[in-house]
Amino acid sequence: MLICGFAGSGKTMIAVEKATRLTKQGFRTLLVCYNRFLAQDLRQRLYSQERLTISTFHEVCLRFSPQAGLTIPEEATESNDYYSHFLPHTLLEALNRIQIRYDAIIVDEGQDFLDNWWTPLQLLLADPDQGILYIFYDDNQCLYGHAPLLPLQGPPYLLTINCRTTKRIHEQIVHFYQGASTPIARGPDGTPVEFLIYERKEALQETVMRLVLKLTEEDHIPPEANLVLTPYSRKKSWLKAEQPAMGPGLDWNPSSSRQARLATIHSFKGLERPVVILVELERWLTQGVKGVELERLLYVGCSRARNYLLVLLPEKHAQEILPKFQPKQAVQILQENREIGQNGEESDQR
Repeated sequence: MLICGFAGSGKTMIAVEKATRLTKQGFRTLLVCYNRFLAQDLRQRLYSQERLTISTFHEVCLRFSPQAGLTIPEEATESNDYYSHFLPHTLLEALNRIQIRYDAIIVDEGQDFLDNWWTPLQLLLADPDQGILYIFYDDNQCLYGHAPLLPLQGPPYLLTINCRTTKRIHEQIVHFYQGASTPIARGPDGTPVEFLIYERKEALQETVMRLVLKLTEEDHIPPEANLVLTPYSRKKSWLKAEQPAMGPGLDWNPSSSRQARLATIHSFKGLERPVVILVELERWLTQGVKGVELERLLYVGCSRARNYLLVLLPEKHAQEILPKFQPKQAVQILQENREIGQNGEESDQR
């Protein structure tokens, strides 16, 4: 069965519920996704479930290979197609040697699965033709350069109600949404999306740290409820882990409740936080990312937020980026930020 849903429509929640019910009915069930952070989150939620395996697709490949007596050459791990082709092919070989199978498979974030992954995944079913297979997906969240070609026939069941965000955040997400149905928001009105402009890239780290401090002290939002999202990995991002002696810190792998989390937009698909701060978007523009690819990136990034969404923009690129979010209000937002600066206040303050 195919289930297609707008961001925040409850796809993961329903997938979890379906997996739980199947295991309670005695079915040996695999709940599989692409994102390792999502898999970790699902394991924490369902750690006590018997007959339930929660894994990323590549973890499945790596788990079955040694059981089948297959060794992965070290040079294979360095090839460009290691994840896209080598591991799925290895899983196919493993399934020819071992008898381990599942009664049911639940796929979350199915839009991220490549076409050649579906055959080994379906062969993991005890009955590949009649076995239980649910695929949850959102084709607006395709960030890996391919459109999903799903293995099941027939129209999908559509989830069109946004259960995650406020109406103000929903309005922003819909601006980047391309789909046949019009999603509906059922949350509270909430506060407007905030656009904060800072002077130069060197000021980004300090701007983020002061913003998290303000959210903690003035808005009484716990540091761990704040998520700073960037398109870039830890190695490429301008943001670094930082823990002041006093006040909240910032880290890619938070180890305490005193730290806000840094993450990539790609890695946080399927997950959410009360507060999301989007940063470094201008770097994608300067590298030629535009059109549908950029809109999908912004769609995924904005839809991680439940209650508050803040977008940090460098002054140099604000005039170029703002119209992509608020085409009708871009000039007004820029003017308001200029007036704040002229009044002697920090232009990057809320």
